[in-house]
Amino acid sequence: TDEKNKRRRPKQMDQQTGEEMTSAPYLAHEDGHEEPAREDQTAAWVNNADGGGTAGGGGGKQAAASSGNNNLGQGLLDGTESEVGDGLESVIDEPIIADNADDEESGSPKVPLAKVIPNTSLYKSAFHIFKGNVGTGVFLLPTIYNDAGYIAGPIIALCCGAMVVDATMMLLRAKKKINRDEVQSYPQVVAFVFGNVFRMIINAAIVATQFGFCMMYLQFAAGLLASIHPFAEAYRVWVLIGLCLVFPMTLASNNMSLLAIASATATCCVFFCVLSTLGETGSKLSGGAATEHITAVVSPMRWVLYVASSMSVLEGIALVLPVENACKDKEKFAPMVKMILAMIIVIYLVYGIVGYLAYGSTITVSVVNVLEVNAFTIVIKVALAMNLLMTYPLQFVPAIQIIDQALRIEKHRALKSSRAIVARVMSNLFMGCLAMLIGADTVGLILAFIGSLAATLLAVILPALLELQTDYAISSQRHRSGWAYFKNLFRQPRFTFIKCRCYLYLVVGIVTMFAGTITCLFDAAELGHHKNGKSVQHLINGTKASDLLGDL
Repeated sequence: TDEKNKRRRPKQMDQQTGEEMTSAPYLAHEDGHEEPAREDQTAAWVNNADGGGTAGGGGGKQAAASSGNNNLGQGLLDGTESEVGDGLESVIDEPIIADNADDEESGSPKVPLAKVIPNTSLYKSAFHIFKGNVGTGVFLLPTIYNDAGYIAGPIIALCCGAMVVDATMMLLRAKKKINRDEVQSYPQVVAFVFGNVFRMIINAAIVATQFGFCMMYLQFAAGLLASIHPFAEAYRVWVLIGLCLVFPMTLASNNMSLLAIASATATCCVFFCVLSTLGETGSKLSGGAATEHITAVVSPMRWVLYVASSMSVLEGIALVLPVENACKDKEKFAPMVKMILAMIIVIYLVYGIVGYLAYGSTITVSVVNVLEVNAFTIVIKVALAMNLLMTYPLQFVPAIQIIDQALRIEKHRALKSSRAIVARVMSNLFMGCLAMLIGADTVGLILAFIGSLAATLLAVILPALLELQTDYAISSQRHRSGWAYFKNLFRQPRFTFIKCRCYLYLVVGIVTMFAGTITCLFDAAELGHHKNGKSVQHLINGTKASDLLGDL
């Protein structure tokens, strides 16, 4: 060992407090000796940490990031920073101490890290988990029973709920095993284990999921308001009005304290609507079930859409890690998440089966749309529309932050950058125009499509892959690509119960993703051709394949 590496650095004392300063950066000279950085050099070192600039005296060059394989660095793990309520504050941590020999030999200074201080109580964390999963999707639950039936539906829902809870625990275990300050969010965990390609995949899935929910909220809200006082083009007018209301809030996508007002308003509205509609459907069910419109068991070919919609309704898995980062009591966090998710699944089962038995297949969008028209139901519709529009900017945040990152827009310059404003304008216009084109009666189809294409990937497939590969990723020096690295997924040393569950989840997730997406496309074609009195089978048997593509 080089004797120079054994020299103890002289202690640096704070002149005001008299305490030892342990994290002052040092500058290495070409002749090998080191000296403490001056105040201006320390500032330059911090300012250049993100860009790989140089700072130092006496000609010593300082790299801004380490190059080891085990320490993937901020360039690889720059996932979107999540903010949840009041528990997420960032500070500059001490330089990260790398455990890679290459980093030690290089003499590179370590990058200061923005760290989340855990200052949220367990009860507040439980509220965040509850609110992240209980949203507008609850009102669509009676609709999705048309794809399963009142006997098969609850059984499949319980299986899907258990699968999502188990997958959430797998995600938490993966983050805990990695145990690195620079690996905090879902994209960062995936990037650490599977590399840049998977990080791009999960970012695309998050953008598609969040923007899909935003478009669905516009559809749902406009349809509700148009049903109160119908007139020509009422739906499109309300979509435009809703877009004008939410657009200013999307400009403040990085100001979570401002959006907290919208969040509180949405929470009050959704609780009022859930309790009110449950009371209304219970009253109708007491007069007898809609037996002519309900089915005990639907064809298994439709079950895949039911599974996809159930995955979409339990939409809070991307929120789990940010909430866990901010929670003070981390030992009790996982049991708390299990309990909250179990409670949500029970609520969903009761709400969905009661609504389906009361109205059956007559529900095409939500329970709210089929309530008898009176003053109270109008208040329910307005409250639900308000909840949808207030939730829109919150769902917009994760997606637009990923887009900002791709466009290299700094977080604090979001309102000053022309690129940031153009990105927000174009994103809102795209969702508004698409909502106008496809109409309000496709909300259930959009929910199933989001569940098939993106939510299943986030909620089931990736957590199972993380459970299988995280231990190997921590110990492996291989690059995160190629068969030599990924073959470990299929060459497990021994099969355990948890590994068997992982493979089961992968099979269910992949089948749901592909079969559900294809079924959604054919349902879209059927819906589009229904106005002309033709079936999709008639179109398929026709001579022009271009007609089918155009209808899709």
